[in-house]
Amino acid sequence: METNIIRALPGRHTVQAGVLTAALLLGCAPATHRGADGSGPAASAPAPPANSPPLQTGCGDSEWSAPRPVAGVPAGSILRNVSLALRGEHGYVVGNDIWLFDSLPSPPRPLLVLTLDGRDIGEPAGDFHFADPRALLDTDGTLHLLWAEPADGWRPVKRWEWAGFRQHYGTLWHAAYAPATGWTSPVRIYASSHITWHHGMAEAAFDPATGLHGVIADDAAGTMVHLSRAQGAWETRPIPGIARAPVYISVAVDGSGRVYVAYVDALRGTRGDANSVFLVRSPDGGRTWLPPQLISRSGGDLATQLRVLAAPDGTAHLVWAKNVSGGLEPQVIRHVRSGDKGETWSAPEDVDIPDGLGTLNATVDACGAVHVIHESHADERNAQSDVRRLFYARWNGRWSTLESPFGDLNSTEADMVAGSDGFPELVWTVVRLAPNPLHSTFLSVRSRLRARP
Repeated sequence: METNIIRALPGRHTVQAGVLTAALLLGCAPATHRGADGSGPAASAPAPPANSPPLQTGCGDSEWSAPRPVAGVPAGSILRNVSLALRGEHGYVVGNDIWLFDSLPSPPRPLLVLTLDGRDIGEPAGDFHFADPRALLDTDGTLHLLWAEPADGWRPVKRWEWAGFRQHYGTLWHAAYAPATGWTSPVRIYASSHITWHHGMAEAAFDPATGLHGVIADDAAGTMVHLSRAQGAWETRPIPGIARAPVYISVAVDGSGRVYVAYVDALRGTRGDANSVFLVRSPDGGRTWLPPQLISRSGGDLATQLRVLAAPDGTAHLVWAKNVSGGLEPQVIRHVRSGDKGETWSAPEDVDIPDGLGTLNATVDACGAVHVIHESHADERNAQSDVRRLFYARWNGRWSTLESPFGDLNSTEADMVAGSDGFPELVWTVVRLAPNPLHSTFLSVRSRLRARP
């Protein structure tokens, strides 16, 4: 029996906040491995492996600072689809400058790239939409920008067209910025008739040993594609053993060239299964791949967005949003970890989250603690009553109490990165809804997790 995988987009980039879009795709049949929750071939949940490193204590008791506006955003502009890059003393905030989804023409090059102190460094040359930009910093402090373009190339668009823009992505591009030399010329690194490239469904990461890594779903070819850049050259290869394009994807690299790719797919041949959690690993920077592993079989309790993380001590962490009562709507964030490079995984640990579809962000700090931000959409059916709140929890040997550090701020489009000092930084958009959506206002803000006084 063919099983399904379900992609839920909780309207995070539309003015009608909370429009649910679902696509049903046929599942595939990866090779199975030991499951974290007793699913698949494992009869019961395995205990944490004996060679797991000792749990770290984290970077101390901490709290989020009060939100403050992102510096340098011009009047009448906004950062949408925001991406944050931090490394050492360098930092950038990147996003699309799309204020409202109305019938006015979109800015011809709607990209803002700002230093943390608010300096606008411009954008790469050429006619581009710069859709869903992603920012990464390498060890030299060079900023790498990845973004998508429609398969039919650049054309003038109205602002309302951005609501459905992602259905037309076909190419992926790269450019780099160094303070001393400016922007490099854009390079097209992948092309197809339909690719997936947006938050939670495609990702990129930087590894000091092997360079840049990205993973996308090529929906037209029905594959998951690994992209890598080393010594200035890009390579793209389908990841073997995956017969169809997954829906949710995350990538991490551990600093030695070991690549972890987590994804949501269906276990083919299993009646009633949808949106289970899988992992595929490469020990050598993407040149070869081990068979896919089934981490958690969902059955009817579906998984949605997920994050795989590589901690400084070599521990791999995996977190995902999961329903536990039958359905799609997440009810918990689930965490498992591996201390043996992904061979075996710990028993799952859950933290409850409020009902409502939302997006998931996670990062691991310099001390090995996992930080999770979940954006919960309380009402997916009514844009005017839609309430979006950010919820935070930390896993450091066990889950902390879930909290809402920013209260009732109507918050969306968050991105979180851990700085070199071990504390995460967060950027997001605050929405102030008006009776007429075209009169709603937006504010880009930042907050930093800091040691509690």
